[in-house]
Amino acid sequence: MRWIMGLAAAMALSGCGSEASGPSTSEASSSSSAAEAPQIKPWLKPEDIVRFPQSMVACMKRDDLQEVMALGLSGHSTKMKAYFSPDSDGGLRCVMLPTTKKFKIIDAEANNPNMPDALIVELVGADVDQAEHGAFAVVLDKSMAEVAK
Repeated sequence: MRWIMGLAAAMALSGCGSEASGPSTSEASSSSSAAEAPQIKPWLKPEDIVRFPQSMVACMKRDDLQEVMALGLSGHSTKMKAYFSPDSDGGLRCVMLPTTKKFKIIDAEANNPNMPDALIVELVGADVDQAEHGAFAVVLDKSMAEVAK
C-alpha cells in the first residue's frame, strides 16, 4: 500500500491535497521493512457513514486505483479515461463518486507516518448490509470526507 501513499504524497506536494506534515519522530531502525513500520490508527473506521464533499475516484480493484492515480498525475488523460468505460464484462472498473450520496466504510488503512490523515478506504453504498468487497478510494485528508452524524 506504500505506492498509494507515495502517490498521495506527490499529489499533496503538487497542491492536490493538504500539506504533508513533517517527518515522523518514530525511532529509526536498521531495516525499512513495511512490517516494522509503526501502526497508524485510521481516523475513519469500519461502519462509518461518510459523504464526500467533492467527487472522487473509486475503483473496484486496488491495482486499478493505483493505475488511475498514476495516469492522472502523469497527464495521461486518454489512458485514464479507459478505466471509466465498461470492461469486457460490461462492468465499470472505476467511477466518480457522487457528492450527493453516502457511503459506508468497510475498511480503512493508514500507513504513511508523514501523512497520518491519508487513508486507503474500501467502501460500499450506505444502505448495504453485507459485503465481502467494496470499491477502493484514497482520502488524502479530513477535508475530503465528512462522517455522517
